Amino acid sequence: MGSALGPASGALMVSKARTPRIQMSGIPRNFLSECSARYWIALALPWSDQAREACIPDGNSRASRKITTFQRVTATVGTAQVGFICTCPTIASDMPCIFYTTSAFAGTTCAPFVVSSTTGALTLATGWAYAVLGNLPYTANQFIPVTTTQTVTTTFVAGRIVSHAISAEYTGTIMNCGGLTECYNSADHSNLYNYTIGGTSVGSLGVFTELDIARVQPDRKCWCTADFGRTSLETAYTSFAGIVDQASQAQGPSPYTQQMYPFSNGLPAIGCAYNSGFGTGASTYAPGFGSITNVIALTGTAGNTFNCEVVQHCEFVGQLAQSDLTPSTRDPVGFAHVQDAAARAPAIRASKRVSWAEAMLTGLKDVAAEYGPSMLKAGAKMLAGAMMA
Repeated sequence: MGSALGPASGALMVSKARTPRIQMSGIPRNFLSECSARYWIALALPWSDQAREACIPDGNSRASRKITTFQRVTATVGTAQVGFICTCPTIASDMPCIFYTTSAFAGTTCAPFVVSSTTGALTLATGWAYAVLGNLPYTANQFIPVTTTQTVTTTFVAGRIVSHAISAEYTGTIMNCGGLTECYNSADHSNLYNYTIGGTSVGSLGVFTELDIARVQPDRKCWCTADFGRTSLETAYTSFAGIVDQASQAQGPSPYTQQMYPFSNGLPAIGCAYNSGFGTGASTYAPGFGSITNVIALTGTAGNTFNCEVVQHCEFVGQLAQSDLTPSTRDPVGFAHVQDAAARAPAIRASKRVSWAEAMLTGLKDVAAEYGPSMLKAGAKMLAGAMMA
């Protein structure tokens, strides 16, 4: 695994055909470990080759199987001149992750599901299709092994998402080129789909300052802020063991949702906890689909097509991953620096109208400028003032 650290100047350099070359001058040489630097790359430039083998360098970091997976679909603007691409990040290869509109879509809101109020059966709404991240190594039943006696054993594998990003690129003719792309990632992982209000509309996305909105152009790729774990729950290796109580589970969130949809905080997208799949009704052991945290709204000529690409970096531990483990580094300080930069980046992106990568770079430089003797001096002054009060 090559070093993410650059030459003797301490510059961190990332290159990829689809992304600009970035020299991180202004970042102290010993500010980030290699693991933390790669974590920054996975968030700032998720399509970069140097993002591969990324891990989360927090206190839970340990040897893990590190996977980078891609999926590509074609979304179409519907008859009402609106289309959508949205994702609920998952670590299971057979669970729905990407939902996108087809030419039959006639709506104006991001509402991929239809839920029966009587049976809880889940079906795709008209004009929607879905895709899984089929290159992931583990299926849903490997995360939640269950016996016929309702006893749930310790999971054979557990995982977590390092980063997840989606992009959309116009693939139609220049003559029909027009409209807007609106890219948004829910900063607090609020569910962007709520079937009780009919889903997220193009207009409702406009209230978010973090929204990246631009005219559709043949040579421009729109992509959402890289999604990442915001809380200790979302960055933990979630496992579940115990006895399943069918009666109580039917009334609340599935205990399995968090295992396959780490960014859902245990709450499924559809408001139901136990749907087993499209059109099949309620099932005690099946998890609900995860919350939709990323959406790209497309407007323009009906029938316009967009190539959508999803990239995800994740880690796995457990019995099934033992033969593929590679070392990870614990660097809680560097992890905090990168998370701090990522927390600042949306506001920087909105105010300066720069790319996400540039916002992440500016955020990291700001953190680096504040961290050190000046920060410690300010903290000591505050403590001294409190003690003398």
